[in-house]
Amino acid sequence: MESIALKMPWRDGIVFTKGAMAVTVFVYAINLLILAVPTVMLSVAWSRLVGDWRNGAVQSTAGTACLVFASASALVAIGSGFWQVLVRPIAPHDYRTEVSGLLLSVVSLVSGLSTRDKDQKRYWGLGFAASVWMLLWFVATAFSY
Repeated sequence: MESIALKMPWRDGIVFTKGAMAVTVFVYAINLLILAVPTVMLSVAWSRLVGDWRNGAVQSTAGTACLVFASASALVAIGSGFWQVLVRPIAPHDYRTEVSGLLLSVVSLVSGLSTRDKDQKRYWGLGFAASVWMLLWFVATAFSY
């Protein structure tokens, strides 16, 4: 396989093979597509929550916490993807990202399950579904090494 030297400000002087770089970008693109689903769900849920705040509707603290922690776990996942592509790959048995995202997802699930008024709030289901999605994504990435 032919090697090329990529001159990037963050990877100056490191030699990559064309095939390995293409695989890295392809895997990252697939992960972004997988993470787009909970990101869209959380965006819709946050817009509904902000709309309810503007209308003066009383909000559940647990439902808001569910959205906050689900959004944090999605940001951890997207941030780790950008880190792997733009800065450097994460070591194969370094599970810090997976553990932190998994813990954020579990806290989001617990706060989502402790919401009392599930039928009245329009954003609860989307936040809960996003937290389940992120929990499954972090479990899958932890077992993929």
